[in-house]
Amino acid sequence: PNHHRAILALSTAFWDTHLRGDDAARAWLTGDGPRSVLEKNDRWQRK
Repeated sequence: PNHHRAILALSTAFWDTHLRGDDAARAWLTGDGPRSVLEKNDRWQRK
């Protein structure tokens, strides 16, 4: 499993979005970005 890679990518994008106001990170999080770091059977949800 690549859990560490996924956690690093997702948490970095989250903090870049909320602390830096990074629009590219927000687009990555709300688009297909998370699927690119998750494995086939992983699930991704957002509120």
